Amino acid sequence: MRLLILCPDLIGPLMAAPGVRYHELARVLSGHADVTLASPWPNQLELPGVRRALLTPETAGQLVAEADVVLVQGHLMARFPALARVRVPLIVDLYDPMILEGLHLFADRSLARRQYAHERLLALTLQQLHLGDYFLVANRAQHDFYLGMLAAVNRVGPAWAAHGQRARRLLGLVPCGIPAEPPHVTVPVLKGVKPGIPAGASVILWGGGLWDW
Repeated sequence: MRLLILCPDLIGPLMAAPGVRYHELARVLSGHADVTLASPWPNQLELPGVRRALLTPETAGQLVAEADVVLVQGHLMARFPALARVRVPLIVDLYDPMILEGLHLFADRSLARRQYAHERLLALTLQQLHLGDYFLVANRAQHDFYLGMLAAVNRVGPAWAAHGQRARRLLGLVPCGIPAEPPHVTVPVLKGVKPGIPAGASVILWGGGLWDW
């Protein structure tokens, strides 16, 4: 099976949560499929058994045409309208609740601008809920939130229930994405090295972002 994973962010030594998530998804799924990992930016990290590709308006059609399954996250469907016409199974990753994020992300703008941004994010979310064949979320709260939204757009109905009513037939829980292997010490970089951090200190490393919402 040829799986095309479309990452909405940079994949490299210093990457944000989307890059980490899709890099790890590609690494794990490469043991089960022929994986191509594509992004609008050049991929700076190699993964054994994973093909790297650049996602552009010129390459998007060919990448999709070569795939048996496509996995995509929200904003890319707005940037690349051709993804809405995918003719193979489409997996939509809903791990970023855009319509809730936007309520805080644009809080300093005028009400008219906030409403405009909200309606665009809502329209994009609804488009994904209609077009996706299967959906991914990152935690149980998202699972319940999006299951309700899927019911509201009639994706949870008699035709779906006729084949079984387990939610996992439509919605899968995939945590944010870190290596399964625990980290191991190589050389000291903080404790006993950085001023103010003694060798016996306890250090908590937070690899994500800090957001108001």
